[in-house]
Amino acid sequence: MHEGTVSSRLGIGGLPAVAEEVVVARDLSLVRLTGARYHVQHVSSHSTIPLIRQAKEAGLPVTAEVTPHHLMFDHEQVLSLDPAFKMYPPLRTSSDIDALREALASGLIDAVATDHAPHASFETEVTFEEAPRGVIGLETAAAAVNLAVDLSPEDFFARLSTTPAQIGGLERHGQPLAEGSIANLVIFDPDARWTPSRFVSKSQNSPFRGTELRGRVLATIFEGRISHQTQLLEQRI
Repeated sequence: MHEGTVSSRLGIGGLPAVAEEVVVARDLSLVRLTGARYHVQHVSSHSTIPLIRQAKEAGLPVTAEVTPHHLMFDHEQVLSLDPAFKMYPPLRTSSDIDALREALASGLIDAVATDHAPHASFETEVTFEEAPRGVIGLETAAAAVNLAVDLSPEDFFARLSTTPAQIGGLERHGQPLAEGSIANLVIFDPDARWTPSRFVSKSQNSPFRGTELRGRVLATIFEGRISHQTQLLEQRI
């Protein structure tokens, strides 16, 4: 968990935000030296954001991402000692959330990554300190971002599809529709409201269980075949 008021109240050792900031600052110094391409994973601290801004303004080959759970939850959730709120980096403060949302909206943070980390039930049915780090987030990612950050449709798909595909060099994904191209698509309803209770994943370690979300993936199409379809879409058809 984050080193702060919550970790002090619980008497559990925390990870300070400065640990992230120092590592990113070190790595960016190496980027300046070598010119190596660098991607900042799972930004969680507001103090990391100026480092990314300075690097981009200097023309360095730097990109960055944030997770849905770092856009939605702060370290107060850890008071429950529910392992579903144990992740790495840890949930930080409400001021960090505000800064991350603003950076994603502006495009300073380029993309959203789920940090999908499934764990079996027997692994998470232990104390908070004994539980493994990481949560699932694939099925709730789009809805969580849609709820947390006010993005235009173009920016929404840029952060969750187009830009991640570009960063990963996935030429057949994150592309606009084109006649004759193989369909790799997501059908998303931005207004649908739902509260997840169970997941398609074999793992259920999600911090979003029981949280009302806005927006839902109705279907995914991979290589021209429907790979996922919700009952919501079936009812509308």
